[in-house]
Amino acid sequence: MIWKILRWGVLIFFISLYLILFYALNFLRPYEYIGCDEFTGLMNGGIHPFNGTNHRVELCGLATEVDVRLRVFTMNGELLAERYLHPIEERQSSLSYGTNYIIYHNNGNAEFMPIPPSHWEWIRARLPRVWP
Repeated sequence: MIWKILRWGVLIFFISLYLILFYALNFLRPYEYIGCDEFTGLMNGGIHPFNGTNHRVELCGLATEVDVRLRVFTMNGELLAERYLHPIEERQSSLSYGTNYIIYHNNGNAEFMPIPPSHWEWIRARLPRVWP
């Protein structure tokens, strides 16, 4: 019985420690995203239909690095997915769209983002980013 209580205590301790470090790192290294309108226009973002429903695709540049943040919203403003990409060539920076996916280039590789995204993608979009 004592081992069960001890295991739960250790689990709660590590989850708490993780959350504290997660948020502390996020506040110590704030990110500044710039040029959302420019990046969205340049990289073919904006409003696009997926499976008959319009979604807003927003792209922003990171002020200190060459990364680009890709976010997908519903027309009501709910964040569905968020990814970070690093386009290596300007000609590869444009997004392509299918009926239920987005194709983007990350470090020279074509990657797919399904729309609507998975539940894990939805959860990941709401967590702060720990690493650059």
